Amino acid sequence: MTLINDKKLSALYGDTQTNPTCHLLDEKEFNNSIVGFLEKGLKEGYSKTYVAGEILNLINNYPEYAEAASLPTTYEGVMQQLIQPLYPKYQNPVYQCIRPLAIPWLDQQGKKTGSELEENPLYHQYSCINPKEKYSQLICLGLTTNSKNHVAGNGVGQLETYSVDECTFVADDRCISDCIEEEWLKEKPDYTLVGLGTNCQEYDNNIHEVCHDRCKE
Repeated sequence: MTLINDKKLSALYGDTQTNPTCHLLDEKEFNNSIVGFLEKGLKEGYSKTYVAGEILNLINNYPEYAEAASLPTTYEGVMQQLIQPLYPKYQNPVYQCIRPLAIPWLDQQGKKTGSELEENPLYHQYSCINPKEKYSQLICLGLTTNSKNHVAGNGVGQLETYSVDECTFVADDRCISDCIEEEWLKEKPDYTLVGLGTNCQEYDNNIHEVCHDRCKE
């Protein structure tokens, strides 16, 4: 995962500015674009403010389609009618996420590799936060190693991707979010999948324990 700024996001969705040299949307494409903004913005963790602004740009460029679909034409209306009902009402969300380990001969269809049993340790764990700087997307990070054997070596941070299917809401707390970001910036521990070092699950859980305790003070 890489951070996606506003320009890159526009490139993902397609330029919503009317330009005589660009393809103009018909009514069906306009409606599909509105739905696409909402669905992808929610799935990928883009901010409500950014998605609302992009949708409003689209509405302003195609007012006749917006009127036919009874869409709001103000920022406040877009937020109230289109964004707020779909998006979680969190200002400073903190998520913990798990996904399967890439072990080819075992099932990877769920959140864990092989089995969804609680005692199954075969999964990668990381967290997502809304950082201090005003990115338009959640930032997610976990622990891995740069060792070729992927079992033990120097611990390094690995950027991850927010997913509604893999991530569980933990808190709506600026203190915890800021604390996690600060812990991410510290030197990483030595990594081991099992043994004397620290694996991704231990690293992530340790940070949450530190930050939840710190923010209780």
